[in-house]
Amino acid sequence: MCYTRTEMQLLVSRTLLGIALVASACSSSDKTKDDGTSETPATAKPLPLPQAILGTWELYCYSRLANATSCPGKYDRPGLKTFDKDGSITSGMAIKSGTSSGSGMTMRGTWKLDGTNLTITFKGGGMKLKERSRARVHNGLLILARTDGVTEIYHRQGATLPAPKGVLARAGRVTKRLNGVEYSVELPAGYFFAYDSKHRQRWDHRQAAGHVRVHIGVSSRPRPVGGEPAPCERAKLSFGSSSSLVDGKRRDDSVSAHTCVPGSHQSITCSVDHPRGYLNDADKAAARRLCGSLMLAK
Repeated sequence: MCYTRTEMQLLVSRTLLGIALVASACSSSDKTKDDGTSETPATAKPLPLPQAILGTWELYCYSRLANATSCPGKYDRPGLKTFDKDGSITSGMAIKSGTSSGSGMTMRGTWKLDGTNLTITFKGGGMKLKERSRARVHNGLLILARTDGVTEIYHRQGATLPAPKGVLARAGRVTKRLNGVEYSVELPAGYFFAYDSKHRQRWDHRQAAGHVRVHIGVSSRPRPVGGEPAPCERAKLSFGSSSSLVDGKRRDDSVSAHTCVPGSHQSITCSVDHPRGYLNDADKAAARRLCGSLMLAK
């Protein structure tokens, strides 16, 4: 088909007009900030902290970095904080029902902001407890940098968390350092480094519901009264287990292995548990394989 010059100019003009209208519609649509507030480019302002902090937050992780803004994985003991408009706060552990721990403990108190300085106060039983931190909301996360050097990071309750990073593509031995002790363990594919603190680290599987978790801890060995721990000449694993009431039935909830660290007064422990709260026979076999692979650097 042939077009005259005038018809061609008209066709091009209509095409350009359509593109401009689509672009205008896309650029003027509302955008949702990571902290849940709705904004447009003309009013791109986050909510003030006294408003952004309101609601229920669930513990994501702890960090030893004062400027931490993300978590490698989810902390395995979920805690909740609910900030109300009237200055009251409810804080406690969100424990699954059916376990020996019951439905969890909660504390009620007050919260107050002075700029970004957050003070949480709990009173009861003749005692008074204060938690002080610097608070901010960043990328949808509530970050509390406590005055004791620990940073707590929370996500909105029910929020979708980002996919874990550093997932092992294949099974193999991984090496880490914890509290000055270098160790290695043999892990299957799909595991990732999920938690890191001064005395404890954890490995989770990306499909958490169907796999066990691996915990590594380093601590000082007990000292006899008036003396020092016996010298540790070589590492030798000793296995153990623990149990608790789950749905009214006593079940094994962890399998562990530990050894002293040669040339020190420390010990290292590998323990394995499951997100469901107990271990079945297959889990216990896997736990012994995982913790049995624990080795110290020579």
